[in-house]
Amino acid sequence: MNNISESALRKAQVSALLLQPLLENAVHYGVEPAREAALIRIRIRMMRALDRIEIVVINPLHRDNVAVSGNQMALNNIRERLVLLYDVEAQLNVAVVNGHFEVRLRFPYVRASGNSTLSLSLHRSASKGASNASNKSVPKTISRTVRRAKP
Repeated sequence: MNNISESALRKAQVSALLLQPLLENAVHYGVEPAREAALIRIRIRMMRALDRIEIVVINPLHRDNVAVSGNQMALNNIRERLVLLYDVEAQLNVAVVNGHFEVRLRFPYVRASGNSTLSLSLHRSASKGASNASNKSVPKTISRTVRRAKP
C-alpha cells in the first residue's frame, strides 16, 4: 500500500483562492437557507498512484428555496484558476449526490516552497487498523457543524 505521510500532505501547495470561494458558497447556499444545523464536509486526500490531490466539499442542497440558485461565478473563477495553475491537469466537477451538492477538485501534487500556500491540518477519518492493498490514497476528512443563528 502506498501510504502518504501526513507531513507530505501538509506540504502540499494549495491555492487559498481555490478553497475560499467553495467554502463561502457552501455556507451561503448550504447553511444559510437551512432551518436547522447544517454540516459542511471537506474531504482531502492524495491519490498517490496519480500524484494528485483531491478536495471534495459537500453541503446540503435546498431545492425548495428558489433564492439559492447562483450564477456559477465562483465555480467559473475556480475553473479559470485551475487552468492558469495546472493547465489541463486539473479538474473541477460538480454533482448532486444523495441530496447534497458536491464539488470535487483534482490537481497535481506540488510541494509548497513559500508562504503563498494553505497549510493542511487534517485528521484521519479511517481507522488506523484498516488497510486495503488496492487502496492507493489516504483519505482525510474535516467535518464541521455550522449552526445558523436565529434571526
